[in-house]
Amino acid sequence: MQQACYYPNGTSGIDSGYTPCDASAEFSACCEATDICVSNGYCFQQSTAENAWNNRLARGLCTDPSWDSTSCPQFCKDVTSYSTNSVVLVIDAPVGQYCCGLSGSSGFNSTTGQCFQSTLSSPDRPYGTEPFTLNEGQVIYNRSNGATLPENMQKNTTIITPAAANGTCAEYSGNGSNIAKTTAGSAVPLGVLLLAASTAVLFLLKKVKRQERRLRELLPEPVGKSVHLLHPSGQLPHPQPIDAQRYETGIERSYEIDGIQRNEMPGSKVPESGSG
Repeated sequence: MQQACYYPNGTSGIDSGYTPCDASAEFSACCEATDICVSNGYCFQQSTAENAWNNRLARGLCTDPSWDSTSCPQFCKDVTSYSTNSVVLVIDAPVGQYCCGLSGSSGFNSTTGQCFQSTLSSPDRPYGTEPFTLNEGQVIYNRSNGATLPENMQKNTTIITPAAANGTCAEYSGNGSNIAKTTAGSAVPLGVLLLAASTAVLFLLKKVKRQERRLRELLPEPVGKSVHLLHPSGQLPHPQPIDAQRYETGIERSYEIDGIQRNEMPGSKVPESGSG
């Protein structure tokens, strides 16, 4: 039977949609079914419901009604103890510092450098409004036993830390294979193909250049200037006058005698009409 989850004030959250992040443990933090459970006890909210909180870190519920177990998230458990509460990054530093969220504000007073909302103390921190830090946490991918990523993948995964606001999430492979090795295994063939393609392109370019040189050697050198049919201006040239001496017809004069057309050739003479 699944353990019940409780709000910090001891109220049952059986109808809240929250489930334990480690059902096999005596006590466990609880997050909504759509949230990402983090091993430090907090939830990364990912609800898709209308008007629901999304993409933020929050304090959820716990299976310990008294909330005395260290498995329960201790910070912000006294703020809106009847509900969940956001945990806001207020100082972005190598080790990020947080405040409990306050509706309608950032939860942080930039003038005083203090949180607006005080929170209960932890063993090494007094009760007050001083911004606090969170333990590092990993994504819990199996809520039935609280399992995080295998040991051989820890060096190649992005651990969710308080300061890693823009980190990327690692994807777990069910057979425990190493993501980095898989990526490298895919990259090596691609690199070989790219190198082969580059070599082929260079070979073809050299071959084309050699063929161009041979073609230029085989073609004869042009003699004189090129003959252009068009005028340099791009217009057709004006027609030259025809040499009349080259195209004379050989007819000096033409006469009509007795209704018959007579042509006078060079050196000949047509007799005058009426002469004997």
